[in-house]
Amino acid sequence: MKKSILDYCAKFESIGTGVNLNELFSCFQNKSYKEERIGGYLWAPQKNENGQTFHHWTDMKMIQKNDIIFNSYNGRLVSVLIAKENCKEHERPTGLDQLDLCEKDGWSVNAEYIDLQEPITYKE
Repeated sequence: MKKSILDYCAKFESIGTGVNLNELFSCFQNKSYKEERIGGYLWAPQKNENGQTFHHWTDMKMIQKNDIIFNSYNGRLVSVLIAKENCKEHERPTGLDQLDLCEKDGWSVNAEYIDLQEPITYKE
């Protein structure tokens, strides 16, 4: 039986993890998923090389300790993250240096990655 996102929320609530189920976020990490997963964080630039910013980058500033983040990679929900701290300004981590990212200044959140046993496909 496939599990839904609500099933995972109910599981966190039932085991008393202290997570904040009132603040849920989603993250699409396609370009940097592997590096950020290994490093145990989320990172987003503040602006691109043209000085533009996007809501999905600036929304990172709203993440607080114990918030839940649903994490997608390649069209599938692959993990649920628990923020270990509030979001903070942070330069691009060295773990992302090998990627083709022009941006240096960004937002970062250390997070615990909890991988789903059965990722949920939403885009094929």
